[in-house]
Amino acid sequence: MSDWVTVKQAAAILGITEDAVRKRAKRGALEQTKTNNILHVLIEQDKTEQERTAPTSAAAEALLRAQVEELREQNRRLWDQVQTQNRQLEILGQTMARAEANLERVLSLPANAGPSAGGPDHAEPHTEHAATEPKRRGWLDRLLGRQ
Repeated sequence: MSDWVTVKQAAAILGITEDAVRKRAKRGALEQTKTNNILHVLIEQDKTEQERTAPTSAAAEALLRAQVEELREQNRRLWDQVQTQNRQLEILGQTMARAEANLERVLSLPANAGPSAGGPDHAEPHTEHAATEPKRRGWLDRLLGRQ
């Protein structure tokens, strides 16, 4: 079934602007006629529903499929990040447990069990090695041949 309708009516039927209807008529995509200086276009009613829904639904479906695929990829990346962070947290937990065990062991030592009262930095030097080792000369002394 075909009807001659005004540009305004055609725009409402096709779901496009009046300018778009005029451009289609000018290009020959829609048949046109002028009556009393009013532009009328021929609209096939049975095709209009298909034209409105088919391209739009196909385009929408393609767009939705692309978005779903993008979201799936993003989901995969986020899942990998979560797994990596879980492994890091597990390693940190194990490290903390070892550190706490070492701390407990150190805290349970008696106070006089250390190497000396002054700590490791204040320990007496070993005199037997000091006598056998030659005195080290600096690089400038070696270069200039000084003793």
